[in-house]
Amino acid sequence: MSVFSNIANRIGNDALSSLGRLSPVLKVGTDLLNQKRTSSVKEGKRALFGGLSESNWRSAIEDAMSIDRARGNLFVFSAQALETGTAPNMNMLVIDYSYSALTVRGESVNVGAGTFDKVEGVEAVQLSVTTYDDLGGSVKTWFKDLKRRIAPGDGTVGLPVDYLVRITITQGVPSTKAENASKAFSETYIMRPASIEYEGSRREDGLQELRLSFVQFDTFSSLI
Repeated sequence: MSVFSNIANRIGNDALSSLGRLSPVLKVGTDLLNQKRTSSVKEGKRALFGGLSESNWRSAIEDAMSIDRARGNLFVFSAQALETGTAPNMNMLVIDYSYSALTVRGESVNVGAGTFDKVEGVEAVQLSVTTYDDLGGSVKTWFKDLKRRIAPGDGTVGLPVDYLVRITITQGVPSTKAENASKAFSETYIMRPASIEYEGSRREDGLQELRLSFVQFDTFSSLI
């Protein structure tokens, strides 16, 4: 018998030995999946269950499954100019969004040999939105109209009510129960348009994406 044959036989014997030692564990797992109880479970032994009984595990799993977890792809996006109305088909065209809902500005102040935190203020929310547009450029036109209301081109600046936008983002609820709609998390901000970016390319066939940015008008009023 060659050296390689001896090595192969040794590996095979070691594998069979390991499976033999694991057979009780495999049997318990199979029995649980088949809704059978082994003698170890009936007698209350907990070595194979991390110190928890079968009923404890079932209760933990039921608790975990009862939570309606928030989903990143389920949301309703609404952008409504205070003066001119809702952006056309915005909710159907938005791909993704990103913003920091809370940023507290502060600094560390030395006091003797120690320090303490000195809060200086709250930063305005900055929102970035990526969206598609229709063939007629409805989203581009809506956004540029707001820009003209901010700076009409005659050296003046428009009134905030003319260009501010009420943006509401509501988390979708993956449930068919009507009562769960009231649980949906929602945030609303009054913001001004900041920038719009888009580009084209003939390298591949695809939909054009717009990158819109908004800045919170203020952090202390209740103008919602």
